[in-house]
Amino acid sequence: MSHTSQLTAAQHQALALRSAGDLATARRLLADAIESVRPAYGEDHPDVLGSAHLLARLHREADDPTAARRVLEEAYAAGERRRGDADPLMLALSFDLAGVAEELGNRHEARRNYTRVATAGPAVLGPDHPAVRAARHYLGGPGPAPDPMALAGPTMPLPPVPVPGQPPQPLVPPRVPPAPGPQPAPAVPGSEWAPQPHPAVPPPVRPVPAPAHPSR
Repeated sequence: MSHTSQLTAAQHQALALRSAGDLATARRLLADAIESVRPAYGEDHPDVLGSAHLLARLHREADDPTAARRVLEEAYAAGERRRGDADPLMLALSFDLAGVAEELGNRHEARRNYTRVATAGPAVLGPDHPAVRAARHYLGGPGPAPDPMALAGPTMPLPPVPVPGQPPQPLVPPRVPPAPGPQPAPAVPGSEWAPQPHPAVPPPVRPVPAPAHPSR
């Protein structure tokens, strides 16, 4: 199994554990997976950074913003050397770093990271991206309040991470779709050219002889 496949499998396992309410095991599993592939892939590999972004969100859901900040700062420092701020994944890390800093009461760090998103985000994500609008709102410009789901895309879609002043969202197990019904057999190639069967012709109806009248 490749290192990327290991990380992908670890991400899915962590999300399954999270859905089951076992955040502690989910965090430990994903952290171990990141450490195991980092020597081979390097700290700035996009899959390593994306997994770190997911791990930080799990830390925040476990009410451990300090651990989330440590993971995000390490990931940002590793990616900054080659990627810079004009990168969607780096903007995702900056956006979450800003949210964690606000949770920890460090408004200076929150403003610094939201400024990165507000400055580089329009050219990379578009001026109407929810993360860009949220960063501008925090910095005093027009726009909605920070959206906790903004920039979830570079890793995996997740339910919202709580932000200051908002109650945490409950863990909701994913909806299991109903089992599909039986599928029709696939068409045989060339069957469209085969002669179509004629509808069955009912057998002829034989006339029933009239009952004989008794002679008088």
